[in-house]
Amino acid sequence: MDADKKKAKTLSVSVRIGKKGLNEEVLKEIKTQLKAKKIIKIKFLKDFDKRDNLAEVIDKILSETNSNIILKSGFVIVIKKIAKNELKR
Repeated sequence: MDADKKKAKTLSVSVRIGKKGLNEEVLKEIKTQLKAKKIIKIKFLKDFDKRDNLAEVIDKILSETNSNIILKSGFVIVIKKIAKNELKR
């Protein structure tokens, strides 16, 4: 198991997404957390709007924040900010 996955398992949840779903305020918080921590854990709560396709929401988070998924387990994801030198590849 690589170091990022090991760290991912020990992280506490940084951002929770509930019934309001993914909005600009939540995206801004995710970006702020990623800037500060580089790796964060996001949890989709039980009252997350089921009309929103979870896979599409995750894809939007990844594209809007320039990040990659490290770990996905049920309604929890751990993402890592892509380093600027990796973006050019």
